[in-house]
Amino acid sequence: MGSVFWAFQALGRMAAGKDYVIDSIRNPGEVKALAESGDFILIAVDAPIETRFVRVLQRSGRDGKEPQTFEAFKLSEACELGSKNRSSQQLRECAQMADFRVCNDSGKDSFFKKIDDILIPRQTPGLARGTDGMRIP
Repeated sequence: MGSVFWAFQALGRMAAGKDYVIDSIRNPGEVKALAESGDFILIAVDAPIETRFVRVLQRSGRDGKEPQTFEAFKLSEACELGSKNRSSQQLRECAQMADFRVCNDSGKDSFFKKIDDILIPRQTPGLARGTDGMRIP
């Protein structure tokens, strides 16, 4: 099961006819498993590396595992982008598989508007707007 384990865990917890948001999809196998399940949209969310580093520093007290220098952060990011081990994180390949791309380089309101601009036109007429968020540890 390997690289698709978390995708199958998420799918097993979803109810038919509801919308869900799953974050941290990091392997193409996960993308394929979720896409094969039916109605699926993959949105790649990214930000400039400098912005991501500042955000990491702002939350760095959470588990103490985040890189504390920009150079260490860049090395960590490079490892997550791709690996020769196909079961490892493959963020670059996942982003290439995305249906849409969003640059999260400003505040929350701007980010949510960008997401709404993608999702709202795809809603079934007559259905109430809303998603059930599910975070898989």
